[in-house]
Amino acid sequence: MGGSESKTEEEVRWHNRWDDDSEQRGIDEAVRDFEERRGSQKMKEVKETLLRIKKDLEDYNVGSKLRLGKFFPAKVEEIENINIAMVGPTGSGKSSFINIAEQVMMGPGEATAITQSTGREGTIHLEEFLTKFNFRLIDTRGYFDLDEGWSQELKNILTGKIRPGQTIERETDDTALAPEQHMRPDEAPFGEQIHGVICVMVDKDPRLEQYKTRMKSIKEYLREQGYSPVAALAFEDEDDFKDEDKRRDVMEELSAAVGSPIDKTFPFINHLASGSDIKKDPESVLNVLDILDTAVTAAEKFIKVRLQREKYSRERQEKGAGPESQSVSDFIQTIGKAHNWDKSRIDSLVQLLNDDDIYDVSTLRESWDDVSPKLTMGMRSVLKQALSV
Repeated sequence: MGGSESKTEEEVRWHNRWDDDSEQRGIDEAVRDFEERRGSQKMKEVKETLLRIKKDLEDYNVGSKLRLGKFFPAKVEEIENINIAMVGPTGSGKSSFINIAEQVMMGPGEATAITQSTGREGTIHLEEFLTKFNFRLIDTRGYFDLDEGWSQELKNILTGKIRPGQTIERETDDTALAPEQHMRPDEAPFGEQIHGVICVMVDKDPRLEQYKTRMKSIKEYLREQGYSPVAALAFEDEDDFKDEDKRRDVMEELSAAVGSPIDKTFPFINHLASGSDIKKDPESVLNVLDILDTAVTAAEKFIKVRLQREKYSRERQEKGAGPESQSVSDFIQTIGKAHNWDKSRIDSLVQLLNDDDIYDVSTLRESWDDVSPKLTMGMRSVLKQALSV
């Protein structure tokens, strides 16, 4: 009798354990099913977004993103295509980026045969890609040594003095080059200049931390000229790309180094270095197209800033040299020095005003009610007194 009761108790305990295990298995299966469905849904969304951005880029016309033709019809007509320079150290992943972009935008059969560059910095060679569209990438191979001549070389590229198709040896007297290789003595027409910048870095570049200080002068130059660079971070290891924490940390470093906002900093897989198929990770491919699309929009913003500055410069000349025609940059510089504001504070304020299409004192006064809420209390008080509003 007692043995029978003991057996029954053991059976109950066994069944309880089986029920617990069964319940846990059910939970595990439900979690796996949920993750698979979530992954499937995410992949579907990635592919849909990828196709949408691709279509937008295929249909893109100069000025269509910011409706520049409405405000500057004659000037926009003169710009045949948006020129976007890709800058970065040798081996940073520029070639991989271009290859992915070409495969997606034109098809694998149309993509240029590109190999990962490992050459020494020293020869500036500009080459155009994606030329069938109304935007194009201009690869600046052999450039980005960050030596004393780096800033001037970039300015020569941006202003069109060094042109696509040219190969210029560093440390070579320009007069010794063939005539077709000479740099232009002056800036190229605006439509032939660089309108956007994509800066590509590799995630394991040991110099990434150094770039924060070594690129300071060029970051200031780009900001002053109206450029808003887009940052592309090339991962050579797919697992590192998928590690969200590691990815975020390196992206923040790159954002600080390049001067690109974090929302204009994107990761992708350097498939030429990793040996992977680009189809293996649609998220990486999507990011490449996102970089392109963001760079095109940033390029239009640069064009808008430049054309606005030209417009206000003409208006100032017509009005004369009165205080109302003073540029907002000069106005803020003067006030900043009088109140001991540091340069970064002055630059940020000028950028904020330029973003709102405010380039002279007259427009600042007219827009004061819209601008003042965006300012700190101290800045608001100082500017209000200076403007007598």
